Amino acid sequence: MKKKIIFNMPQFVTGGAERVLVNAIEALKNDYDIHVIIRTVPKQCELFDQLKNLNVPVTCLEKLFPSLPKPKKTLKKIYWKIFIRKKPFKKSLNFMKKLCDENTLLWIDFLNFAFYKYAEELPSSLHKWCWIQGGSDFWWEIKDLNNKIKQYDKIIGISHTFTKNVKEKLPNISIETILNPLNVEKIARQSLADIPPNKTPFFVYVGRIDGDKDITTLINAYKLFYEKTHSATKLYLCGTGTQVTYYKNFIQELHLEKQIILKGDTANPFPYMRQSKALILSSFSEGYGMVLLEAMICGTIPVSSDCVSGPREILANGKRGVLFEPQNTVELAQILEKTDAGMIQKQNFEPYWHDFIQQHTLNAFKHNFKSILNKK
Repeated sequence: MKKKIIFNMPQFVTGGAERVLVNAIEALKNDYDIHVIIRTVPKQCELFDQLKNLNVPVTCLEKLFPSLPKPKKTLKKIYWKIFIRKKPFKKSLNFMKKLCDENTLLWIDFLNFAFYKYAEELPSSLHKWCWIQGGSDFWWEIKDLNNKIKQYDKIIGISHTFTKNVKEKLPNISIETILNPLNVEKIARQSLADIPPNKTPFFVYVGRIDGDKDITTLINAYKLFYEKTHSATKLYLCGTGTQVTYYKNFIQELHLEKQIILKGDTANPFPYMRQSKALILSSFSEGYGMVLLEAMICGTIPVSSDCVSGPREILANGKRGVLFEPQNTVELAQILEKTDAGMIQKQNFEPYWHDFIQQHTLNAFKHNFKSILNKK
C-alpha cells in the first residue's frame, strides 16, 4: 500500500503556488497516495482543471462544512461569534484527523502557514511541513512567526536565497530548499501551439493582474519606450486578477489601448512567451518567479525587477536574463528599447539556461523531495 501525503491549500485560483502544487502532485502521484484539501470553494480555472485531471481526491472544506453568514443584529452577532463561527473549523479538524490515519506519511501546509490552526491541533506524532511560497521580506512580516514555526517539523523554502536569509537569522530552524517543479517537456511542446496571427512584434507579461506585481511600473516604462521610439512592438498582459478593471482604465487614460493589450486568463500562455521579444516581470516581491524559468524553456529573454528572493537567483545576477531596479521605469524603458532594437539578444543568455532548467524537472523535484523526506 502506498503511503499517504496530504497537501493543504487555502484557495485555488490562477497563480504560481497553484501551478507548483499541480506540478508537484504530477511528479509524486505514482509513488504516493495523494490527497488535496482546499479550504475555500475553488474558482474555475485552467489550473484547477489540471488538478482534477490528475485523478487525486480533492476535498473542499467550505463545501463540506459551510459556515452560516454573520448576522446583522448585535445580540445574534455575539451568539454567532461565541457558538457558531468555530463550528465549521471543528468539523473540518475532525475530518482531517480521520484522514490522517496510520498510513499517512506527511501532512503539508502548502501556502505560508495558512493551515497553522490545524497544525496546532493535529497530533504531534504527525509529520508536518510548511511550504513557503514567498520571499524573505514577506517571511519577517508574518504575525506570531516563532510560535507558528514550532508547529511544523520542517519549513520548505523555494529558493536557496530565501533559505539562506532565514537560516542566518534563525540558525536553529529546520529548513530545506526544494526548487519548484516544472513539466519542461510539456511547456516546450505547448509553446509550439498556434495562437492568433501577430502582424506586429510584442513584449509579454504573464501572471496575476494584482497590486504586488507592480504592473504600473511596466505600463509606465512601456509608455516612455513608446513615446521615444514609436515602435510597432506592443505589450501583451496575459492573466487575470483583482485589478484588471483598474489597469484597463489606466491604459485608456494613457491612450495606449491599441498598444497595450489585456489578453485575459490565457489557458496556454507559452506560445505568447515563445513569440515575444521578451517576458517582463516587474514585481515588488517574488517568492521565486517561475515565469522567468518558463520563458527560458520557451526560448525567450526573461527580464525582471531585482526584487527580494527569487529573480536574482533565477537570472544568476544577470547571466540568464536582465535585471532592473524595482519601480525604475526609466531603466526598464531603456531595456525595452535595447531589446526592441536587437542590442539585447537571447544569445547572450541562452548558454546558461539548459543546466538550470534541468534542476527543475519533475524527476529532479521528486529526487530532491524524497531525499529531504528521508533525511533524519
